[in-house]
This record gives sequence, C-alpha cells and structure tokens, in this order.
Amino acid sequence: MQSGFRPDDAERVLGHLRHGLELASALKGERATTSDAIWCLITEALETFDRMPDQERSWLTSGTRSGGWSSVGLTGAEARELERLRLLSAMKPYDGPSGRVIERSAGDRAFDVMLFLRWIGMYVATRRPVDQIVRATLALARGGDSEAFHRIWEGVTGKRVSRQAVSQFRTTIYGHVLAGLKRDLGIVPDGDAFRITHPEARA
Repeated sequence: MQSGFRPDDAERVLGHLRHGLELASALKGERATTSDAIWCLITEALETFDRMPDQERSWLTSGTRSGGWSSVGLTGAEARELERLRLLSAMKPYDGPSGRVIERSAGDRAFDVMLFLRWIGMYVATRRPVDQIVRATLALARGGDSEAFHRIWEGVTGKRVSRQAVSQFRTTIYGHVLAGLKRDLGIVPDGDAFRITHPEARA
C-alpha cells in the first residue's frame, strides 16, 4: 500500500507542517513541539471536513476537483481508502447553508493530512489492528482526552487508559507519521521545525 504522496509533493507538505507549527505555537507558545504540530494538523483536518459541504467532500475523493486525489497520484483503490479513513473519523454531517465556506487551501491541506494516517503501521510495526489505531487517533484528535478515545483504546488494550498512556499514544502516532514523512517525502524534524533532506538520507 502506498501513502498517496510522491517525492515532488515534499514542498507542499512542508508548507502544511509549517502551518501546523503555527497552530501549535498559538496553542502552547514556546512549549510547542513538532509532535504538537502534527496533532494540531489532524485536529484541524477533522474540523475542516466537518464544515465541508457533501458535494465538496465527494469532489475530493472523486478527483473531479482540481487538487483532488488524482493530483497526488492516488489510484481509485487508494481514493476509496481515503474515504474509509474519513468514515472512521466519525465525520459530522454538513450543517447546511449556515456552514462556513471552506477555503480551497484549507480543504487541500485537510486532504493531505488525512493521508498521513495511512502511514500508521506502514513503516513502523504495530501489534494492534491498524483500523483501531486510526479510530483511536481520530477520536483523540477530535476531543483531546475524550471518552470516545478511552472507550476505543481500552477496548483494544483491555486496560484502563491513564494520562501516561495517552501521552505514549500521542508519541507513538507521531513516530508513525515521522517515519512516513522521511521515507516518502524526505522530511525530518530539525529542532522545533521541519526540513527536507537529501534523497540519499531518506532510507
């Protein structure tokens, strides 16, 4: 399975990550980390999809919208995988004409960030079912230390979720995304930022 990204998408994704760093900085100030940036991007992507009209959502996965799945090299099967990820996110129904208009750049960024979730289990082994990890990731991003996350993850592990377990889970997901960023796009953390490496450094 491929992530849906090509090497020449690196600059675009790097721009998304810089936006995530801005979100994290606004939230945590000087305490913001590159991990916070990834989680802020996932949360923002979910919020963007929640506000997106149904027709716009279908354009993103049908490829009829410029910037849709065909522009990032997705096959039809991979587009269906993206749709599965969106369904796992328990995406809220569009709330009608009163919903905010989504800027094109925000919609495209949300689309790319959802593809980050395809890196879960791709380059870093996991003992847990990937679908359940993705569901738990989306629940945590949507509601912080939410009841939904606790319910999902306690069902997976059979253990009560502690504050330390939540922190470890966040770190684990960050590791999966970092592995994908490096292997597929040559992007690595650099202190409190991200940068693109030389191709030979990606392995």
